[in-house]
Amino acid sequence: MRFAEADRPDRLIVDDDYGVRLTGFSDGWDWSVNALYAYGDGQVLRQARTPQAVTVTPDYERTLLTGRVCLQCLGKATVRAEIGYVTDRFVLTNDPQDGDGIFETGEGQWRHRS
Repeated sequence: MRFAEADRPDRLIVDDDYGVRLTGFSDGWDWSVNALYAYGDGQVLRQARTPQAVTVTPDYERTLLTGRVCLQCLGKATVRAEIGYVTDRFVLTNDPQDGDGIFETGEGQWRHRS
């Protein structure tokens, strides 16, 4: 097994993270719509397989996180709901037919608190 040098995103402005938030108030609900375009925190470990060796090359990939939050106060209680979706999650796979050993997928989550 061989390990290649990681290609870290380090170009000014081009490799920065970008986000937007739109907030408002409607019918007693505070709400926001959010988006963040950023590099994922973890490295993506791409693999190149040959009969002689496996070369692992750490890489960084961008992902888009989108979400919505709604909040309302009902007397002494507060109701809060969150929903989010992350595109382009990169996960290791053990499928020998996969060329780089990475499976790309999205991920959604939601929460409700009161």
